[in-house]
Amino acid sequence: MKNHNVEVLAPAGSYDIMKAVINAGADAVYLGGDMFGARAYAGNLNKEEMIRALDYAHLRDKKIYLTVNTLLKENECTHELVDYIAPFYEAGLDACIVQDMGVFKILHSAFPDMHMHASTQMTITGEKGASILKEMGAMRIVTARELTLDEIRQIHEKCDIEIESFVHGALCYCYSGQCLLSSMNGTRSGNRGRCAQACRLDYSVVNNDKVINDSKSSYPLSPKDMCALDILPDIIDAGVYSMKIEGRMKNVTYAAGVTSIYRKYTDMYLENGRKGYHVSQEDKNMLLDIFNRGSFTSGYYNSEKGKNMMSLSRPNHMGVKALQVVKNDNGRILFKALTDINPQDVFEIDSDNAYTSGDSYKKGSTFTVNLSRKLPLYKDRIIYRMKNGSVTKEIAEKYASQAGTLKKPVNMLFTAECGKPMKLELEACNTKVSVFGASAEIAGKQPATVESCIKNLSKLGNTDFTAGKITADIGTNVFVPVSILNDLRRKGIEKLTETILDKYRRQTVDESVYNVCKASSKDISVTVNDSIHDGKYRTSVYLKTKGQLKSYILSGLNNDNVYVDFKLFDDDECRKNIKELADSQNVTAALPYIITQSQNRIFGSLIENIRSCNIEMFLVRNLEEIGCLGNLGQKTGFVPKIVTDAGLYCWNSFSVLQLRDIISVCGCELTRITLPYELNYKEMNMVNYGVPTEFVAEGFVPVMISKQCVRKTYGLCDHNNGIIYLNNKRSGTYMVESVCSFCHSVMYSAKRIDVGYDSSLLEEINPDYIRKDYDNMHDETAWTGHYAVGVE
Repeated sequence: MKNHNVEVLAPAGSYDIMKAVINAGADAVYLGGDMFGARAYAGNLNKEEMIRALDYAHLRDKKIYLTVNTLLKENECTHELVDYIAPFYEAGLDACIVQDMGVFKILHSAFPDMHMHASTQMTITGEKGASILKEMGAMRIVTARELTLDEIRQIHEKCDIEIESFVHGALCYCYSGQCLLSSMNGTRSGNRGRCAQACRLDYSVVNNDKVINDSKSSYPLSPKDMCALDILPDIIDAGVYSMKIEGRMKNVTYAAGVTSIYRKYTDMYLENGRKGYHVSQEDKNMLLDIFNRGSFTSGYYNSEKGKNMMSLSRPNHMGVKALQVVKNDNGRILFKALTDINPQDVFEIDSDNAYTSGDSYKKGSTFTVNLSRKLPLYKDRIIYRMKNGSVTKEIAEKYASQAGTLKKPVNMLFTAECGKPMKLELEACNTKVSVFGASAEIAGKQPATVESCIKNLSKLGNTDFTAGKITADIGTNVFVPVSILNDLRRKGIEKLTETILDKYRRQTVDESVYNVCKASSKDISVTVNDSIHDGKYRTSVYLKTKGQLKSYILSGLNNDNVYVDFKLFDDDECRKNIKELADSQNVTAALPYIITQSQNRIFGSLIENIRSCNIEMFLVRNLEEIGCLGNLGQKTGFVPKIVTDAGLYCWNSFSVLQLRDIISVCGCELTRITLPYELNYKEMNMVNYGVPTEFVAEGFVPVMISKQCVRKTYGLCDHNNGIIYLNNKRSGTYMVESVCSFCHSVMYSAKRIDVGYDSSLLEEINPDYIRKDYDNMHDETAWTGHYAVGVE
């Protein structure tokens, strides 16, 4: 087999968990500080803890990646970001994981020798997007979780960049970074690390006005957790360098336990190849005990999407089958053990009641306990174990305790010769240092022995090192005080520690770095207030269906811009109508929300159909489309004109700059930018866009772009772009549209945005273009979105 160099990457929501996952075998740890991380409700680390974490990791040849993977507002970019990162950069931070293109631009400019990793929230789905990020300066991309092994392999083969992919943990229903569901249910935005997990709520699934699910299948947006152990060799061979474990919100048992398992099997494959690779059921059971949502899925790597990937009956930890009720005699319960039971195992009886075991019981044995007579413990009922006391104890002892702390071996050579300074040489982590003590003297009574010196030098206690090879070269009849040995050992370890860490530390950031943000923002010569509309807004209308297209043409309406959804270009009659429309009005082709590596050929055919209608302007939704359009334009000799949609987030001036550069390098022309859904008007007006802006003033918001399909999950897939509805009693009814040609679905907000009736808000936003869906009608369910209030 190939000699792979791969990385096990573990999550940590606190300093103690960081230590535990390194002790459990992680090569690198990703964690969040107290700002700008996508898990705002994790424990996270403050400044002092972060620097301690960097030192702890580096003394063990491990790496720390800081999550800066949220979207930042203008004032955060200009006043907080660089100051926040600078001390971590100086302490040797190995990389930042970034979602926001503006944040990427700032950090890469301010700290050019620090690695930048493109977050999975950048929605990298193919080689073109990966190449764009490499050109920006990314050392690594974290692929979208929806990619297959073949799609990852193609990226690896065509783009020389490190690939990081998730191998274990929770799966989002939506493409990461393309979800507004939590945000549109309140003010907790996933793009700000505050996801309220609205996808884990219960929904009625409505097809043709009929509810088609029940209480056993009421969580249509809740995927199972991923476990990729069985296909780990395939993932490594596909070109994945870093195998990422999800779980910064999880506890130490989860983080360290899962890490230890993936360390074991990564090493097994690298050392023994496929013939020597075998995953034990015992280890799978341990992972199930730690956390599962109705068993596991191997994700999109090789799984068919649909029901088998979903946890339809329960959105949280399901535990494992552990007990069966044999008899209930007025609360005196006779249980049969379906698996080995341990002290401190916790069993769920109902949402309010649990039972904790006080003893051990072998599988198949029976035992009696006294519980409340009111509990629903009827004969033959299966009880699930939610916490395995034995696993929890073992992980705590092996990885979370001081006794289980990973330490680096240090070799020492002690030299003592009468009349010369005593010397201690230390070596660890490819680093050598020497420290000196007082001159050795002739022994009056008891000369030093080699054995006694080695014994004292081995006492490394709570340091970061353990004794390796220790030797002593002692002259005849030499006296070596124990206090001298202790002092040399202490000074030697301190010097060795500092010397090792100095290899990672960087020079203090020059003050000019702190002006990089303001200097960059001045590169944009036009502000939002210098708009092009000359006192009146230009109008855009979005046509989505064949009926809307016909109706619009018959209406005789004339707008400054007409968006035509890409699906209409597959129809011969529609193309004829679109071509006629394009002769009299500006027509822009609205492209799919997602395209993947394997869909490039289909995308190319779509562009041919669009170009046959004499259209050169495109509403673009992702980086992969920009790269593909640029490539097709170069081949056919036209310059694609691009309007970026709201999902290509421009929350700050620097993201605009970066996006403009990307589009230019790809050989395209940036025509205008769609303003984001989650900024309020004050935040929008702080941004220097430098190009015309468009504002979605009326329409249903796409709150989820998913590779999953609700219709397929419930057995209704007919490959015919169908629509289904999801209803939640608290948040309302959502429409989910299947986009079969590009194999994804789009879920739309329960409430429609309509800013038309609030002229003062529209004046505050002051866009150049206003976009409306063609068939929207005023109704009392409409709202102004986040344009007035914003998100946290």
